[in-house]
Amino acid sequence: GFKYIDELMSEPETTEIKSKKESGPAMIARALREFSKSSPSALQMETMPPETLFADNADYSRWTMVLNDKNLKILSEQGASGRKYFLDCSSSTVYGMFNKFWTPSLFSQGILRLNISGSKLVTDYGITVIARSSPNLKYLIISGCSMITDIGIREIGVSCGNLQDLQMSSCHGIEGSGLIAIAECCRFLLKLDVSKCKCLKGWSLAKIFYSCTRLEEVNVSYLKEAGDDEIRVLAQNCQHLVSLNAVECCYISDTSILILAQHCTDLDFLDLSRTQMVFRITDTCLLALSQHCPSMKILRLNGCENVTDVGLTWLAEGCKVIEEIDLSRCTKVSDAGLRSLGNSCHSLTSVDVSYSKLITDVGVSSLSYGCPKLKKLNCHGVFMLADPRLSAPTKGAKLEAWQTLIGVAALATHCPNLENLDVSGCFRLNIALHQYVSTLSQLKSLNITACNQVACESLEEVAKGCVRLEEIILTDCGKGVNSKAMAAFAMHCKNMKSIVVSRCTQINGAAIKAISLCEKLEKLDVSGCRALTDNMLLHLCDASRVPLLRTINFCDLPGITDSILAWIAMRTHRILLFAMKGTSISKKALMSVRDRFPNSDVLQNDNFYGYWPKFRVDDRILLNNYHRFVYGMIKIQARLRSQLARKRVAGIAKERIIQAAHLLIHRIVRGFIARKMVQKLKYKIQKLDRQARLIAHLFRIPVAKKKLLRKRIARQEKHMHDCVIRVQQRWRIFSSKRRLQEHRDNFLVYWAKRVWCATKIQSVARLRFAVKRISRIKAMNRGRQNLINRKALMIQREFRGFLARRRAAKLKSYYARLKAEKLIAVIRIQQKYRIYRTQKILRVILDARLHRLHSAILIQAVMRGALARLHVAEMMNDQLEEQLHVAATKIQARIRMILAKKEMHRKIAAKILIASKYAAAAMMIVKQCRVKVAHIRLRKKREEFFLRVREQAQKEINSVIKIQALQRGVRGRRAFNEKLREKKGKWKELFDEKTNKRFFYNKLSGEIRWRMPQDLVDLIPRAPCDNCSYYEASVECASCNEMFCSQCWDQVHYGGRRKDHEFRSLYDYYGRRMDYGDGVFPCKWPSEVIQDEIQGWMLRVEPIRQAVASYNCGWEEYVDDATNEGRTFFFNRLTFEASYTIPVEVQQERDLAALKAANAQQLGGYYDENKNWISTNAYIESWMNATAGADTEFSVLPYPTTASNRMIGPPSTGYATGRTTGPLMTQRGMHSARSIPMSGRRLESPNNHDHYDSHENNEELVPNVNRELFKDFTATKTKSVRK
Repeated sequence: GFKYIDELMSEPETTEIKSKKESGPAMIARALREFSKSSPSALQMETMPPETLFADNADYSRWTMVLNDKNLKILSEQGASGRKYFLDCSSSTVYGMFNKFWTPSLFSQGILRLNISGSKLVTDYGITVIARSSPNLKYLIISGCSMITDIGIREIGVSCGNLQDLQMSSCHGIEGSGLIAIAECCRFLLKLDVSKCKCLKGWSLAKIFYSCTRLEEVNVSYLKEAGDDEIRVLAQNCQHLVSLNAVECCYISDTSILILAQHCTDLDFLDLSRTQMVFRITDTCLLALSQHCPSMKILRLNGCENVTDVGLTWLAEGCKVIEEIDLSRCTKVSDAGLRSLGNSCHSLTSVDVSYSKLITDVGVSSLSYGCPKLKKLNCHGVFMLADPRLSAPTKGAKLEAWQTLIGVAALATHCPNLENLDVSGCFRLNIALHQYVSTLSQLKSLNITACNQVACESLEEVAKGCVRLEEIILTDCGKGVNSKAMAAFAMHCKNMKSIVVSRCTQINGAAIKAISLCEKLEKLDVSGCRALTDNMLLHLCDASRVPLLRTINFCDLPGITDSILAWIAMRTHRILLFAMKGTSISKKALMSVRDRFPNSDVLQNDNFYGYWPKFRVDDRILLNNYHRFVYGMIKIQARLRSQLARKRVAGIAKERIIQAAHLLIHRIVRGFIARKMVQKLKYKIQKLDRQARLIAHLFRIPVAKKKLLRKRIARQEKHMHDCVIRVQQRWRIFSSKRRLQEHRDNFLVYWAKRVWCATKIQSVARLRFAVKRISRIKAMNRGRQNLINRKALMIQREFRGFLARRRAAKLKSYYARLKAEKLIAVIRIQQKYRIYRTQKILRVILDARLHRLHSAILIQAVMRGALARLHVAEMMNDQLEEQLHVAATKIQARIRMILAKKEMHRKIAAKILIASKYAAAAMMIVKQCRVKVAHIRLRKKREEFFLRVREQAQKEINSVIKIQALQRGVRGRRAFNEKLREKKGKWKELFDEKTNKRFFYNKLSGEIRWRMPQDLVDLIPRAPCDNCSYYEASVECASCNEMFCSQCWDQVHYGGRRKDHEFRSLYDYYGRRMDYGDGVFPCKWPSEVIQDEIQGWMLRVEPIRQAVASYNCGWEEYVDDATNEGRTFFFNRLTFEASYTIPVEVQQERDLAALKAANAQQLGGYYDENKNWISTNAYIESWMNATAGADTEFSVLPYPTTASNRMIGPPSTGYATGRTTGPLMTQRGMHSARSIPMSGRRLESPNNHDHYDSHENNEELVPNVNRELFKDFTATKTKSVRK
């Protein structure tokens, strides 16, 4: 279907001419939109299609590039339309959208989940429409919707009171007033994500934390406003919190985490990663978590530099079920901390200790010993990891215990499920990779960046052992990364998706060829491998080798030119990121093939040069594929409609042709009938004519016979001649074919030789033509070069003439300018001379003035000197006073410093004393904690031992009970079968001479039946099927006089005349055999048969006879007058049962009446809560009246008690266990024996009291006056219960 869509997409479209006239600007805008859509990389849709806007779980995260308010309005309207089919918009492919399309769903509650994360077009209007139309909305994700403000959030809070999940990360338009509505209305909120909301205020967080007390997951990452105060409010009000994500919340410190741990004891996720104010998180935080949060599973402390081994020890002792811990950039963590984690936290699956420079092989070994479930380990920058020591430090010396530990070896031995290993920067690893890392068969990602001592053999062993590798990073790994290593990875690691071999100098064409064999490769980084050229990378240009390749990094490869870019662009590919900074690829080539990278943009800056993926490229591809799919479906529908129309027209034409044919047939038939009539007339005339001619021909017969004989002989001779000629022709044809075949074979041989010669001649001719073409091209190039040289000479000649003319013009202008300058010089000389004469006269005048001025200045200087000496004397006095003041100040400061030092030494001594006390107290606390932990472990082991003993005992008891139950079942079935046979043996078959019919007589009850009783019918063996003789027959056919099973009946009587045969069923609905007596067809219903059977009893009861007594349970008592003894029999009008023995229900009712009378005489009564006396007889009557219409098989009579649970009168005579409240149980109904529990088992009463049906000690609770009556009653009850 999709191939057909591609074919339709390749067909040219027909342009529709709109009848509506468009204005000039509208036409230009529409043309620009269509032109922008013509690009293969442009979005082909401006809005979401209406068929996708319907679902109760609306996940439009992949469609938010075109989602707007109008779409949300359509979604809110279609949610109430009652449609049943929808597309799965959360799927990553167009095929996946239709997986659940044909599964009908009912959306009676409207939209329950909405995900529009990343939408830049949705505003408050769209959110308001959704909120008002979907009051049952529970999950809302609007992360990245920058156009949504507090108005939309406020509307959500007011309309959606059942909201449970709200994620609005990166919503920069929200300031906090909208969260007030959420806090006041959405009391059931469980999850809140407000990370990266830069404008959010702290008071809004405090308000929502204070009101929404059911919060379980909170994300406040990258919020500067989230500090200790907000976390304190969260901890005190949301005590069910299980997850807190506070990345880069630098104002959160140990104080708030301590409060959080004390109140939220179910916390299992905590992220406190940060890059600023790292000193605010210390070991105190870990101590609080270990004491109050034992269920912690994920803890991330990236960048918390004040976390030490002590804190990890505390954490390991309290949080033993932790699964993931991030200690990257915690520089104070060493081997002791990892040893504590390994000793206590055995459920760890992920550990990150990157940049922890104090960790060595000892710590990694300790961690691996205690964490066998470890799957991810990041040791980036832990350069202390090394290979095994091959020799002692000195000759003859022994290795220490710590020198024999190898961290990588311990990981390989104790962590077989390791999937992700990062040892980048561990430059001393080589043998460890060869011997130990190669044994990790589950490894999927390996990073050994900067391990420059690794050898090629080690990498080959890793490739052979780690066959599930998907990512390998070998940056700066030296000469060990070569073609052999890459060939090994390509051969053994079939799931390889990412290969990074940056700055590996031994990577060449063979290595690239080996890498191209990885069919699932998605990322390749060969930057810095400067030996690579275009020809070496030719294997990557074939998209069939690496069909999934999306990222290529060719930076710093000077040997790469425009050719490789052209080769890659010529083939079909999926490349999205193509980095080529530092190569010889020109920008012109980059721009010329940019249409071959439709999902990437050309980017050139200081950091990147090449093709960069477009924004949300995967979503863009999905939207365009869906548009292409829908467009193809529209074309398919158009073609199908046209085909159906053509079929309809052809059908109409065919009907018209059939009508014309019918008319023609009618016309032909009429003509045929007419001709037949004419022929009959002609036949009569011809018959008469033939009779006349026959008489004439009788005389010509002998002559004709002789003539015929002569012709027959001549014909035989001619036939013989023709046969000889045919034989000769056959022989000539055979010989001609044989010669033709020989000529054909010779010709094929000749033709093959000729083709071979022609091929040789053509190859020689092509070679000669190629030589001529090359010589012609060279001659053409020489002519072009000569033409270029001649043109260059002409250009030079013209340029020299131009330079000469320009030089002559410059000389001419120079001489004219020189002449003008001479004239100007003469004028200037004259002016200078005049100025000189004037200045000389003025100088004489000025000298006289200056002499007078100098004299005045000397007089002023003498006066100023005297005044200055006076001023200097005053300044000296002031300076002396200042020096005296400074000296006094220094003396005072020195004295204060001495006093401060003494005070400081005193405080330091006091602080040291307090610290020593704290240390002693801490040691005491640690000791007490260890003792308590030991006691707890001992108690747990003791409880586990008792639990195992208890379980073993329970198993033995259950086994005994099961064995007893099986034995009782076997005995019960045997007894039942014996009783059944005994019951069936009570019937006797007799014959009535008056009616000449048989009848059946019950020897015990005296019952008479004309039809065979059901007890005797059940003894008749079940007949097999007369058709298959394998299955039991279930149907009897009246016409066939045979019995069939259900399968054979369906086959034999499926169709034809047998389908109408009458039949009757041999068994009723409950599988019991039916007796039809006279063999009537079809079968009678079981109700008719039952009516026939009970007819004999209905003649012996009311209204024919008068009942002696009637009981509440439905039984009636009669006296049989027909017998001499006057036997008493009982009849039940509810179930139509009859019996000559006293039924259990009747006996119980008689005993209850006798007990009631005895209790009324002996037991007295009791006081109720209002201190009123109530007799027991009245209480029993009220209880009987209340339970008379109950549908249950049992009714329970609890004995009344006072508020202090102390019985005033004696306890009841029912099944009691010695409690003050003993219920009185009576049996009601016919078939209650099944529901009565066995003796000794627990019974439930309406007042929820526990009691047992044991009768051992009940006699002590009954007065002596009524003891015999109680014995008879309990014996009767026990007998009925056990039955």
